[in-house]
Amino acid sequence: MNIALVSLRQFRVFEQEVCRGLSTVRRQDHIHLLDVHAGGSAAENYEVLLTFAPLKASDIGLYPNLKLIQTLSSGYEQIDVDFATSQGIWVSYAPSDRTGNAESVAEFALMEILTLSRNLLGAIDSVAQARGEALPISYGLRGKRVCIFGLGAIGRALIERLLPFGCEIVAVTRSPEKAELNIPVHGLEGLPLILGDADIVVVCVRADRSNQGIFNEKMFASMKRGVFFVNVARGSLIDEQALRKAILAGQVRAAALDVLRDEPISPRDPLVSLSQTVVTPHRAGFTDNMLRGTVELIDGILKSFDRKEKFPTLLNEPRSPRHRLESILVEA
Repeated sequence: MNIALVSLRQFRVFEQEVCRGLSTVRRQDHIHLLDVHAGGSAAENYEVLLTFAPLKASDIGLYPNLKLIQTLSSGYEQIDVDFATSQGIWVSYAPSDRTGNAESVAEFALMEILTLSRNLLGAIDSVAQARGEALPISYGLRGKRVCIFGLGAIGRALIERLLPFGCEIVAVTRSPEKAELNIPVHGLEGLPLILGDADIVVVCVRADRSNQGIFNEKMFASMKRGVFFVNVARGSLIDEQALRKAILAGQVRAAALDVLRDEPISPRDPLVSLSQTVVTPHRAGFTDNMLRGTVELIDGILKSFDRKEKFPTLLNEPRSPRHRLESILVEA
């Protein structure tokens, strides 16, 4: 099987390791890391595309023999699934609870919460600048009210890690009736009210067309003054101008952002220059655990694909697939 991994520069090291891992377990395949989309006769060789990168219809159309698009992320809003379906191409995603991404991102979110609440960067800077100044009192987590926006695998993993700190946790999700958790869980209509009582807000929801810019000026105004704000989901969920305004006004005490709308993140981005922000380059999930889990998941999916069997991570059902799969669902 000829497989191409379409690279994003900011994720290059992880992508190289994925290719190396897959080459070890799938010696029969030809796996190539592409900086740009293949064109002409080269594109005709590829049957499978692996990607973190956006795939528009024009990108997908470059590969006349493509049979499967496999994202390396749990998010798939960057893929034109409708066009792929119309061309007979299967599309599959990588669930974060299967790859190790969920636990990795949850750990990162916890680190960011502690970094903000304990003013870690301020303490480090005080030593580095030899100012010897008295620092403000920082904030412990016991008794603090944390709003988790999104109850997918990442949100659940974060709740598990926050509970030992003695936080009061409340979650907001589309389907609260399915939560089955021993914490308060509310629907989307309750978000503004929940934000008004939260000391810490963590965004870990899947991004889609329905929640673009959901954290807008009105939503930030509804938050408790002095809130800590963490986003480990997608930059598209945030009105960044409104967030910057809320930070400068003191409505948001500090923010930790692993994602922004425009990536790779520019050092000239207006949010990067603020002393109250901790901005990182979309790195929350990239650990050795996620690498191992990703290679295992993709290998399993490709084995099912070789056997012409469906697998549970499929997102679509082409009417005239280029590669027919049996209807019996089996674990990848």
